[in-house]
Amino acid sequence: MKKLLLVDGYNVINASPRYRKLKDRDMDAARARLIEDVAAYAKLAETDAAVVFDASGRSGVVQRTSTAVGVRVVFTRGGHTADQTIERMAHEARRERAVTVATSDYAQQKTVFANGVLRMSALELLARISDEKDEAAEHQRTGRRRVFLEDRIDPKVRDALRKLQRE
Repeated sequence: MKKLLLVDGYNVINASPRYRKLKDRDMDAARARLIEDVAAYAKLAETDAAVVFDASGRSGVVQRTSTAVGVRVVFTRGGHTADQTIERMAHEARRERAVTVATSDYAQQKTVFANGVLRMSALELLARISDEKDEAAEHQRTGRRRVFLEDRIDPKVRDALRKLQRE
């Protein structure tokens, strides 16, 4: 089963000058651009992805879930944060597959990390998205894709090494 990447949508949008600039003009466009970028990254990284946006400041809003360009998109219900939803999703999925949460919210990182979930900051996700875009462009020009050591070792060995790294 594929790995799962859970993204705190507004956290990542606010961590990027590119998305923030777009957000100032059109929040829907900023969300769409993030979802497209996460979709491209997830495809190249061979992982499933979900982007969660919160509605904590608005009461009466019902949770909505949809799929856009292969990414699960979740808008939380009113009064609930993306953090709460991501923590629940991570907890449910971690029994079946490796889960990584992308957020710069330190409290959430501690919470999910304590449950065996990997974490990355919003800036790290943005860097990985940028690297994958660069690599895809290079692959398109040369017809070759870079191969990393982690891509060539057995997934069980890779997971064991990651576990050692966290200790």
